[in-house]
Amino acid sequence: MSIVTFIGREAFAHTDIATLTIPTNSSLKYIEQYAFEGTENLKLAILPASLEKMGTGAFLKSGLEAVVFSDGIKLEEIPQRAFAETKLTAVELPDSVTLVNHNAFQG
Repeated sequence: MSIVTFIGREAFAHTDIATLTIPTNSSLKYIEQYAFEGTENLKLAILPASLEKMGTGAFLKSGLEAVVFSDGIKLEEIPQRAFAETKLTAVELPDSVTLVNHNAFQG
């Protein structure tokens, strides 16, 4: 099991990361603001069931083409601009999400 519980603000911003896979048995609870902003090579993000919160612009201006929310994910809110200006064309939101904020998926 991964012991990382928090990915900090701009932790991977503007890097060449291409895939983000967080193990399904991970302890990750929070992805902070702009953590993956501008990661143009990032095509796929698989988010674990343990994820409870994402910050504003977490994946802003990334190259994301697909995001997968693991079964049983605890995330309740998609924050402002979380996936704005990405290459996503479709997203299947999990049942846990009750709020999608302004410009969350702005094109």
